[in-house]
Amino acid sequence: MFKRVLIANRGEIANRIISTCLDLGIETVAIYSDDDRSLHYLNRADHAYRVGAGAVSSSYKNQDAILAIAKMAQTDCIHPGYGFLAEETSFAKLCKDNKVDFIGANETTLKNLGNKIYVREIAKKMNIKIVPSGEKTLTDVIEAKKVATKLGYPVFVKPACGMHARGVRRIDDESGLEKGFLATQIEGNVLLNDNNVIIEKALVGARHIEVPVLRDKKGNVLSLPEIDCSIQRRYHKIFAETPAPNLDEKLRKDIKDSAAKLAAELKVEGLATFEFLIQGGVAYFLEVSPRLTVEHSVTELVTGLDLVKQQFLIAAGESLELHGKEIRCRGIAIQCRIYAEDPETFEPYTGTVNDVYIPMGPNVRHELIAHSGWKIPIHYDNMLAKMSVWGNERETVITKMTHLLKDYFYSGIITNIPLQRQIFGTKEVLEGSYDVDFMRDRFVFKKPEPPQNFKTAMTIASAIRVFKNEEAVRGDLDLKGEPISSWQKEIGTGRL
Repeated sequence: MFKRVLIANRGEIANRIISTCLDLGIETVAIYSDDDRSLHYLNRADHAYRVGAGAVSSSYKNQDAILAIAKMAQTDCIHPGYGFLAEETSFAKLCKDNKVDFIGANETTLKNLGNKIYVREIAKKMNIKIVPSGEKTLTDVIEAKKVATKLGYPVFVKPACGMHARGVRRIDDESGLEKGFLATQIEGNVLLNDNNVIIEKALVGARHIEVPVLRDKKGNVLSLPEIDCSIQRRYHKIFAETPAPNLDEKLRKDIKDSAAKLAAELKVEGLATFEFLIQGGVAYFLEVSPRLTVEHSVTELVTGLDLVKQQFLIAAGESLELHGKEIRCRGIAIQCRIYAEDPETFEPYTGTVNDVYIPMGPNVRHELIAHSGWKIPIHYDNMLAKMSVWGNERETVITKMTHLLKDYFYSGIITNIPLQRQIFGTKEVLEGSYDVDFMRDRFVFKKPEPPQNFKTAMTIASAIRVFKNEEAVRGDLDLKGEPISSWQKEIGTGRL
């Protein structure tokens, strides 16, 4: 087993990895940017080093600086978490060249899996249905129009390099294709110096189902319970549920078997998540993410497995103990993500967190990054926390999550908590009938009205302020210092 690991990440996922390392007796080396000096994970790590300024290119994606810290701290492995360098082929190669183990897929696998067309062709040869798409990457908009017409609208325009939902655009008819195609090209070129694009059929009303799979270096494979990630905003997941509700049992088994076969064929080592779209009772393979995912928490709650621990064990050459066995769900788990963003427009919000109230209870798991007094950086993803709830019955889990969200709040900033409250009250979530088009076509956010006592307090505060101003004008009162009332009306920041 490894003795010391550098965690090439930040926030809640760095905290999560440290927790497993404490159980395994592995020393931890954390890195931080100038924006992250106050985050909690730095206090839990055995060692912490500044990696660079706030910008991602200077810090968490600065490969040379991260490797230099790893060598200086005498670490024998690097865990990338998710995002940043987790799927970066060049970084996996850099680690290998410097004899530092990379906790994740090797460079060859990362390179192959990064080619979506290649992976889908492998699946096709194995008689696994794939999402209808163009047979090659495109750089010419005229060719793109031909492919889109052949597939039939609506279609998705996506960066071929894969950017975790960035640059993805749904095009409903030919009139919007050229603009969408060029915009996606520009985004891919700016961020990853790659202007190749793929055209993919948009499966209307489909469900987005993921299957996590573990595979060790001896070829042993273990499929884990599927996760329904259909509720998304701007193609980013904000809700995850396992097991997927109202899924045909044969279909459930088929996608798990397909994921296991693909993991073996693609020679994936460690943890990978295979993504499918299900429409009309038919499963279509979409893509694979060879890393830990944000929603791994729900898998751990229903299986009792520590997925980060499994990653370390597999990287160290140990065998899967449960391979070949069917892992059944123990109850139900649902996760919602809390973001610093406008709940209506989804625009990211920056500011300082004044106070936080985290609701607690049995079978509730919180993974946090924000704390009181923390200024949200502009350089990174705006996720503040993940809240996961486990229970024996789906209705119980939804009820508990609903109550927790009523008490959950951050003051000083705007969050998507009001959005999550409303999502959990919809018929689609209660019945388990939601799909990928739920947020886009059927959900309408209703701006919450402040309760009457809040309105009354605001009226009184305003009246007092007017009175003080009038007194000051007459010279009867020296108006200095802070206002009597510090009430602030902000969406999602208090008990509204």
